[in-house]
Amino acid sequence: MLLSFVACVLVAAAPGDAQGFFGDLEPLAKNGPLVLDVPVLDAPFNFAPGTPFPSMAQAVAISRDVHGTIAWAIDLGFGMLSWWPPYRWMIESVVQVLVSQVFNWVPFGSAWNHEEFHRAVLSHRGISSHDDLWELPFFASAISVSHVTDEALVQLKAEHPADLVRLHAAGMEGDVELTRAVVRADFFNHRSPWPDAPMVLLTRLNVIGYMSTCASYTGDLTTKNLLAEEGTDVSKRDFTGLDCTAWAYDAQRPDEPYTARGPHPSGVGLNRYRTRPDLTKPELGLLSSGSWWSFANLADLAVWDLNFRVPGTEAWRWTGGFAWQMTPFGWALTADLLARGPSFGARLAARPYVSQHLVLPGLEVELVRWPLALGPVWVALTPALGGWLQPANQRWDAREVSPGGFVRLRGDVRYGRFSLFAEVQAKSAGWLGGTVALEPALDGRVGVGVFL
Repeated sequence: MLLSFVACVLVAAAPGDAQGFFGDLEPLAKNGPLVLDVPVLDAPFNFAPGTPFPSMAQAVAISRDVHGTIAWAIDLGFGMLSWWPPYRWMIESVVQVLVSQVFNWVPFGSAWNHEEFHRAVLSHRGISSHDDLWELPFFASAISVSHVTDEALVQLKAEHPADLVRLHAAGMEGDVELTRAVVRADFFNHRSPWPDAPMVLLTRLNVIGYMSTCASYTGDLTTKNLLAEEGTDVSKRDFTGLDCTAWAYDAQRPDEPYTARGPHPSGVGLNRYRTRPDLTKPELGLLSSGSWWSFANLADLAVWDLNFRVPGTEAWRWTGGFAWQMTPFGWALTADLLARGPSFGARLAARPYVSQHLVLPGLEVELVRWPLALGPVWVALTPALGGWLQPANQRWDAREVSPGGFVRLRGDVRYGRFSLFAEVQAKSAGWLGGTVALEPALDGRVGVGVFL
C-alpha cells in the first residue's frame, strides 16, 4: 500500500514528456547498457595527508566499472556468437565466475576495493599505508595493508577509538557497498544483472566465508601461521590480521590501550593480531552472531533478476534486498527497496543499528536521475537524504543515543554518450556506509561517465 502510494505520487509529479537521462540512446548489448562513471576528484579526501587516493567512493566506482566492463564485454562477445548451443548461458556463467575469481587477485578488483576501504580510514587520520595487492599475491592466504607503524595504531586507538574499530570493519563494509552499487546500477539502468551476478555473489560469499573463518579454529590457525612466518620487519606486517576478530575485540574495548596487545612473538613491535583465545565470552558472542548475520547478504531479489510491477502503475517495477555490515558500535542491517519507472527511479533504505544495549532506526530516501528539461541539454538530479539514531560516540556499550543524518545532491549533464557529474554531501556525526568520516563532514565530488 505504501509503495503504491509513493509510486503514484512520483509518477504524477514527473515531467510528462520525460524520456529519462538516457532515453534517446540505444545500448550496444542486448542485455542493456553499460553505464560507467567515476569520481575524478573527491574533496577534501584527495587533498588529505597519508595516501589520499582512492577515497571510498572512488574505490567502489573504479572496481564497479572495471568489473562491469569485463562482465559486459564477455557477455557481448558470447551474444555475437550465434552458433553457440542453447546452453550458452551455462558456459558464459562458468567463464564469468572464472574471470571474476582471477580478477579478484589484481588491482581494481573486489579484493582491491576491500583493501582500499581499510586504507581510506588510515588516510583519513593521516596514516600512510601500502596495498599489497599491487605485488600480485596470487592465491595468497591473506593480503596485507602494510607499511603502517605500531606508533600510528597506538595513537589512533588513543585519540579515535571508534576509527580503529571502523578500520577493522571497513574492508567488508567495502565489499557490501561494492555489491550494492553494482545491483543498483543494473536495476536503474535497465540492464540484466546476470553478467554481474557471479562477481556479486562471489564477493558476498567471501564476506560470509571471512566471518565464518574468524569465528572458527581455521582463523586461529591462519593467524598463528602468519605470526610464525613474519620476521622482524614491522613495515611488512598487516595492520590487523583477521578483520572480524579484531573488530569484535576492539569494539568492546574502546578504552584499552593498544599496547595491551603485548609484544610480537619475534620480540620486535606489538602483536597486532587477535585470535579467539584473546576474546572474552561477550566478544566471542558478537563474532559468532556476526558470522550468522552475514548470510543476510545473500537475500537479494535484484541479483537474481526478480522484480515486480508496482501495484497501481503500469510501467513501474520494484525489487529489494538485504545487506549486513559491521560498524564501530556493532552492526547494521539494511533493507534496500528499489523502484524504477520509464524516466527515473527511487530508492528507500531502512536499517536497525545494533549495539550491546540499543537497537536504533535509520532511514534513507533517494530519487535517481530525476530528469530536467533544459532545451537540448540532458540534465538529471539525484537528491538523497537520511536520518538515524545511533549509539553515542559510536560505542558498543553506549546507553545514550546520538541523532544524525545526511543530505546529498548529485547533478548529471550528458552530451551524446558522455556525461559529467558533480555531487555534494553534508553529514552529521555518525556512521554512514561508504563515507569515511565518523565526525560531521562536507564532501564534494566531480567525475565523468559514459553510456555504452
